[in-house]
Amino acid sequence: RFSLVQYEAALQAFRSGTKAEKQAWQISLGFTGDDVDGVPGPATRGALEARRPVNADGTSAVPTPARLDFSRFDRAAFFDGVRSLFRGGLSQDQVEGIEHLLRVWQREGTSDYRHLAYALATSFHETGQRMQPVREGFATSDAGARQAVASLYRRGKIRRNYALPDPKTGASHYGRGDVQLTWPDNYDRMGAILGLPLRAKPDLALDPEVSKRILVEGLTRGASTKG
Repeated sequence: RFSLVQYEAALQAFRSGTKAEKQAWQISLGFTGDDVDGVPGPATRGALEARRPVNADGTSAVPTPARLDFSRFDRAAFFDGVRSLFRGGLSQDQVEGIEHLLRVWQREGTSDYRHLAYALATSFHETGQRMQPVREGFATSDAGARQAVASLYRRGKIRRNYALPDPKTGASHYGRGDVQLTWPDNYDRMGAILGLPLRAKPDLALDPEVSKRILVEGLTRGASTKG
């Protein structure tokens, strides 16, 4: 078993460390040869979980993060307070998007209401007030989003056309979701945290549950770099 310090260091490295740091921890977990690839997939996560420190009574020694006390959260007052921010009031889709983010935050977020407010504001801004995951440029298709990024590049608005197909997967890593996750490395990093093949299948970031988790993880753990 790892000590608590070792376990948390390994967890942090697998979330946001360099490839070399991830490989070093894979070696410490007993991986060899081609398995030391710096990609914390299911096998790596399983090996780390097997090393999770425990107390003398067998319970986990890893502290449980503090969460918001939603028993005192007045949803009616909250929605009354934010309704004026939305043009024409709140649609059912917007309400469902907000409620979904609240549920994910209650499960995985911090105990600071300011952090939750920032998450809600991020979704509000990045989705054009839809509060549901969107493709870049609010495109309705993969081709449309690629065209939107290509147009920005042609007009000199961006320095690189980041919607070009990935040479390994053919996928395009333009912005998706509530937070507009962008760039292959960020899809890789967030995929490792969530245990999903986001780089190979980036449209998974358009799933409402996945999208909300990406937003919360990126905000609370600093798991995404720019983009």
